[in-house]
Amino acid sequence: MRKTEAKRRQIMSAAESLFAAQRYDEITMDAVARTAAVGKGTIYRYFASKEALLLAIVESAREDLLQAVLEASQEPGDFHCALLTTCRRIVTFHEQRHHILQQVFLIGKRLAGKNKGEFHQRWHEDYRRLLRAFAQVFERGIAAGVMREGVKAETLAGILLNQLYGWGAMRMHGRNSDLSLEGLVELFCLGAYRRANNELPEQAQS
Repeated sequence: MRKTEAKRRQIMSAAESLFAAQRYDEITMDAVARTAAVGKGTIYRYFASKEALLLAIVESAREDLLQAVLEASQEPGDFHCALLTTCRRIVTFHEQRHHILQQVFLIGKRLAGKNKGEFHQRWHEDYRRLLRAFAQVFERGIAAGVMREGVKAETLAGILLNQLYGWGAMRMHGRNSDLSLEGLVELFCLGAYRRANNELPEQAQS
């Protein structure tokens, strides 16, 4: 890793630890500099503002998630195992990095004009990339003949992704202790699998 990239990551890691513990408005660039053990001027060589620093952290985190989903979607094994593995990685990511996503959501609400448009466009593009990666898992299910006909892989991916987000949010507030991740995926599969005589494929029952 180049020295400049290592320094950039050092600053981002320090800033993320602060964003995890404090609200956006409470964090100063001086605090980031102290935590990262660098001069404040060094931070501004890499990031034009605190907002730019936060957005860089979010983009890096979403790239990590995208890579995790792509890797999980290509793991050997049957479709149902690949689906569960991918769902676990998505949920784990949001549990570990939810503080960053929450911070950037608040920032996005108060941006104005051109900056707000660019922010939402980038956010939408990142979501579409994640959706396409997740859809690769469902393409395996369609190819194996276990998914409903006439429903696109991206449509299935979008439905389950939204369910995972909702389930994760409820879990963080302690409101869905009676439903495991495996149970959620099974409920989804009850509607998404291609069935004969109203029976789930054997791998979905395990």
